[in-house]
Amino acid sequence: MSTGGLETAIRRIELTDDERRTVAHALDGGYYEQPRETTHTDIAAALDSDPMSVAKTLRRVERHALSTLLD
Repeated sequence: MSTGGLETAIRRIELTDDERRTVAHALDGGYYEQPRETTHTDIAAALDSDPMSVAKTLRRVERHALSTLLD
């Protein structure tokens, strides 16, 4: 799936402010590029969070976005 498809799906789902902020930093930082241009640690530092929370948030949003794409 292209990053554009994921971005479109993310726009179609309702996200919490925290989810939206985390995904925005991931997309802007190049998290979904190959190779990745940022890490969970980088995103967490920018958001004053921890890497595990970032990982869980991104997985939750990705799962929701993929489910939306497949519906």
